[in-house]
Amino acid sequence: MPDYNEPEETIYSLIRESFPDLSLESMELVDSGWENYVVIANRKIAFKIPRKMEGGEPLTREISITGCLKDSPVGVPVFKYVSSHGEVPVAGYDLIEGDPLNSIVRLTSPIIAQLAEFLNYLFSRKDDGCVINAIGYRSAEDWVKKYTEYRENLYSSLIELLDDQTLSVIALRFDEFLNNSCRTLQTSPVHGDLYRGNVLVGADACAVKGVIDWGTAEFGDPAIDFAAVAVDFDIEQVEEILESYEGPVDKYFRDRVEFYWQMEPTYGILYFSGRDEEECERHVKELQKRISKGLYG
Repeated sequence: MPDYNEPEETIYSLIRESFPDLSLESMELVDSGWENYVVIANRKIAFKIPRKMEGGEPLTREISITGCLKDSPVGVPVFKYVSSHGEVPVAGYDLIEGDPLNSIVRLTSPIIAQLAEFLNYLFSRKDDGCVINAIGYRSAEDWVKKYTEYRENLYSSLIELLDDQTLSVIALRFDEFLNNSCRTLQTSPVHGDLYRGNVLVGADACAVKGVIDWGTAEFGDPAIDFAAVAVDFDIEQVEEILESYEGPVDKYFRDRVEFYWQMEPTYGILYFSGRDEEECERHVKELQKRISKGLYG
């Protein structure tokens, strides 16, 4: 199975072996992300292969959840090609054409409206049996437990990278989040990684063509998807999406948006630590910048 620096030809061979009856005239490795390799075949099929033998669970989840979202107001992957190499899935879908959301400077009114419609759609599926079976149900208490455990794992990694003052601020933010901000949250299906290239828009920036990479989808706090948009766009534009959001926006909702936005670089720190120290340091600096200024000023 592929590992961190697997040669491209080995990846291509895995696809050919998984789909021997499929005519594959061309293949190009276009993304070597945190969880999966992505290969474009015949310029029209996107294949995903987990990077690690034990890393097939996110792709399996993605295949399951997208199968429940066929009536989504924006495009989602439809996995027409699903096989396995050993215990690990190899899967492909017809390519959704579009540019990354952050290729535009500001969100246009049509895109704001479509993002709100999409997030409303996700919230509306909170009682859907297909969705719950695909990603599992998590209550607000479960969500707090998840972030309590994440704080413990994170602190052990950050203690060698950050000064005591920064660590104290992070500890305070986690305490506020876990003990106060989460008291009124209501969980629902969330994408969980609504960043940059995972939202595809048309060349005229007037339409959302699709939302891809559903491997982190789960039952969680809807505020986390709004925080993802805030990574690349002004909070004023996030507020415009919120104005059309039909899910519950409790009094701590924006506090949680800010918390997720501030802590987003920590995932990069954990991933790149020991792999790419330059990237790790870049995420450390971004974390320090965000916790010093906040999202709402």
